[in-house]
Amino acid sequence: TLKRAKSDKSLTDKKSKWCILNVIENEMCEEDQLEIAMEFLFTGASSVTTVLTWLVYHIGENPKLQEEIRQELRKIIEKDSSSSFVDIGEYGRCHDFPSSDWIISDQLNNDNCPILEATIKETLRMYPPIHIGRLALADFDITTNTGKKIKVSKGTDIMSNPWFFQRNANNFENPHKFDHVRFLNKPYNVPSWHPFSLGVRSCPGMRIGMAVLKTIAANIVMKYQIEVGDSNISHNACCDNNSSRASQFDSDMMLPCTPINTYMKFKSISV
Repeated sequence: TLKRAKSDKSLTDKKSKWCILNVIENEMCEEDQLEIAMEFLFTGASSVTTVLTWLVYHIGENPKLQEEIRQELRKIIEKDSSSSFVDIGEYGRCHDFPSSDWIISDQLNNDNCPILEATIKETLRMYPPIHIGRLALADFDITTNTGKKIKVSKGTDIMSNPWFFQRNANNFENPHKFDHVRFLNKPYNVPSWHPFSLGVRSCPGMRIGMAVLKTIAANIVMKYQIEVGDSNISHNACCDNNSSRASQFDSDMMLPCTPINTYMKFKSISV
């Protein structure tokens, strides 16, 4: 399956946002290729659906924000009134997706949907879908912001939980408040915002994940009026099984903010 996918030029074209298979082929051994493919199938799917649930919840919680996103998307549709097609490589082109009915990922970018982009980033700040782990391959020292040196020995498992530094009041004002405005008109790399980790070892599915989140959320907002049900979410809650608010999250090491007991209503609307 991996070899067949690599032979599909639409998936390996460097100009395509789906060219991760090209990276896999050129820079990774076969064992790493298979591991990344498995991550896309399992870890990626779970983390995207987790973030999507929180994203749609907060859009439904704020009618003003919901309408702002909807107006933003209407402008995209009005500008591109011609039919849009999805290229699926050797299988041809899917032609039943006119832009007036469906928004596809190629129509969405940072310039034409900044409010949706900021809302997704704020969701990822408050509900990072995964923990970040590394294995020390050699002895090294870490210098803290106070100048203290900490020795890390070879073979040490290092875990970094974005929940703590992305909800730290020293990094973000009112960290438990959902406020998409903090990401408006800001560069992509906002200090202390690292839900996908950093550098060459960052999440390989970041671009695909962001594209999927934008596309699904955009189509939900355009087709439905979202209302939040009686979920009684407290944004100060943590994954503490002894907390009276613990029922909001399913405590899990890989997916620490999996939503449970979260309810929404969807009412069909006309574009």
